[in-house]
Amino acid sequence: MTFKLIFRKAIPLVLTALLIFGSAVHPAIADDEVTDQPVVESKEQPLTNEPLPTDSVEDDLTQGNQNDAGTPEETLPSEPVPVSESPSPAPQESFVTAAEPVQTEPDYGPSLAAVYGPDLTPVNAAVNGYGSLARIAEKELMADDNTEFPLQSDCVKYNTWAWERRVCNPFSQGEYEEKYPWDASFVSWCANESGYVQFHKFPHTSSGSELFAWFSNHGSYLASSNELKRANSSFKPERDDLIFFVNNGLYNTGIITDFSKDVITYIAGNSSNTVEEITLLINDMPDDTFVVHWKNEHDYLVPYMKYLCDEIGMTPIAAVGTLANIQCESHFNPHSLGDGETSYGLCQWHNGRWAALVDVCNAAGMDWTTTEGQLYFLKTEFINHYQWLLEQMNACEGSKEGASQAGFLFCIGLERPAGMEDSGRYRGYLAAETLYPDLIVDY
Repeated sequence: MTFKLIFRKAIPLVLTALLIFGSAVHPAIADDEVTDQPVVESKEQPLTNEPLPTDSVEDDLTQGNQNDAGTPEETLPSEPVPVSESPSPAPQESFVTAAEPVQTEPDYGPSLAAVYGPDLTPVNAAVNGYGSLARIAEKELMADDNTEFPLQSDCVKYNTWAWERRVCNPFSQGEYEEKYPWDASFVSWCANESGYVQFHKFPHTSSGSELFAWFSNHGSYLASSNELKRANSSFKPERDDLIFFVNNGLYNTGIITDFSKDVITYIAGNSSNTVEEITLLINDMPDDTFVVHWKNEHDYLVPYMKYLCDEIGMTPIAAVGTLANIQCESHFNPHSLGDGETSYGLCQWHNGRWAALVDVCNAAGMDWTTTEGQLYFLKTEFINHYQWLLEQMNACEGSKEGASQAGFLFCIGLERPAGMEDSGRYRGYLAAETLYPDLIVDY
C-alpha cells in the first residue's frame, strides 16, 4: 500500500517536470512574430491571371510577379483596358500639380495619317490666312449685303459699323452729294472681323486720312509708288498690306490680296457702290500712291486671340499662354504631323484625340483639317473636359509673369508632352518674352 501511494503521488510531479522542460526547448510563438517556416499556399485556391490588388497605381507598375527566371515581370490584365481620352480631373490649388496624371494611349493600329490624311503639305503659318484681312475681304466680294441700298446713298453695313449708326447721303434737288465715303469703313470693318480693332492693332474709323496717319504714327513701313517702280527695290507688298491713293487731301484705300512683279491686286469698298476687286499695273500707279506694311512679327496671331477670348472665354493672358503652346506644337500649321504620324493639327492631337477631332468636326459640319475646325474642337475640349484648366489659366494675373504661368499651365494640363515640366517652363518663357510684349502691352 505504501508503494502504490508513493507511485500515485509521483506521476503528477513527473508530468509537470516534462511540461516545464518542453517549454524551455520550444518557446511559444507570438502572433505578431514572423516565422522562418514557409507559408504553404492552399491547394484549393484557384489559379488566376488577374493582378493581385495593390494600394496604388505605382505598386502595380513596379512590383509585378516573378517569372521563371526569378526577375520582376510587370503584371498586365489579360484584356486591354480602355482609357478615357479626356478625363475631367478635379481642380487643384497649386498650378504645378493641376495637371491630370499622364495616361497611356490605347493602340490604334496603323498610323491615322494613312486613314485620315490627305496630302498634308506643311504651310507657312504667317500666310496660312486664318482671319487675315485679305481673306475677309475676299469673302465680302460674294456677300449679299456688300452693296449700298439704295444705290448712291452710302447706306451700307460697313458705314453703319464705322459710324455706329445708320448714315445716308442727303439729296438736294435731285443731285447726288457724297457725304459718307466708305472705302476706309470697309477696311476697318474687315480688321474688326479679324480681331485687330479689338486688340488695338487697327483703328476703328471711317476716315482714310485718319487710317493713314494712325499707321504712320505707329511706325509702320510706308512704301511710295516710286520705290515700288524701281527695278532694284527690295520692298515687296504682301497680302493684308494696305494701298492708299492720296489726291487733294483724300485718302482712298483698299486691302492688297496679291502681288506680282508688275501687278498689284486689291479689294476696295465704295467702288461703283459695292465691294470690288481691282487690278493695277505698277507702272500705272499715280505718284501719290503708298503701300503700308502694318503687321509686326506676331500680329498674324491676333485672329487666334479673338477666337480664344470670344468663343472659349479666355482672358488675353490665358490666350497668350495657349498660343505659346500651339507655336511649339505645330507652328500654327493645321496640317502638321508628329509622333510618327500619330499626332495631328494645331495642338498635335494624338491617336484617340485625333479621331475625336475628326468625329466632332464632322458632326458639326466643319472641316477638321482647317484652323477653324480645329479651334472649334479645342473649344469643345475646354467646355467638356478642361473647364478646371480654363478657370486656372484665367486666374493668372495680367502681367508678364501671368503669361508665363498660363503657358506652363496649358502645357502640363492639356498638352502633357514628354518632360512636360521643362517644356512648360520653356513655353511660359515664350509667352512672357515674345508674345506678351507684341500682343498684350498695347491692349
